[in-house]
Amino acid sequence: MGKHLIDIERHKGTDAFYTRYLGYLSAFFNTQLEKYSFFKYNRDMDKKLQAQLKSDLEKAKKQLTQQLQSFAKKDPRLKGDWDTSFPKFGNHRSEQDENADEVEQYEALLPVEHALEKRLVDVDKALEKIAKGKYGKCEKCQKPIEPKRLQVVPEATLCIKCKDAK
Repeated sequence: MGKHLIDIERHKGTDAFYTRYLGYLSAFFNTQLEKYSFFKYNRDMDKKLQAQLKSDLEKAKKQLTQQLQSFAKKDPRLKGDWDTSFPKFGNHRSEQDENADEVEQYEALLPVEHALEKRLVDVDKALEKIAKGKYGKCEKCQKPIEPKRLQVVPEATLCIKCKDAK
């Protein structure tokens, strides 16, 4: 301890002093804060922002569900799976034309169904993380996801740095 006091007195007032010792203090307080669960995941995210993001996620879930319901049915056997309904056009044209149109529309809806299902799963995961108090934490580096990123993509699971590295 004595050596550090001497070192502080010698370098006091220099940029090196502030950089070095503020770094030590920052590291110390961050490790101390990690011990307490309410600071553990995203200390930077305030309650108001988290409430707004939760509301955005709930709205997105409702919209995604409505979009899926417009052309697909929920599969009762698999959680989160939807099955695209095969379209029926009626008897106003020849049977071959109707069949071709039905197949074409069905094939066009399959990738839409897949994209909507994936986003709905991501939204559900984000809502679960909020309930568990783990929302806003990068799954790769374990650091907080930037609030601006979450405002744009509330279901994000990676910070910008990890997403770009992917």
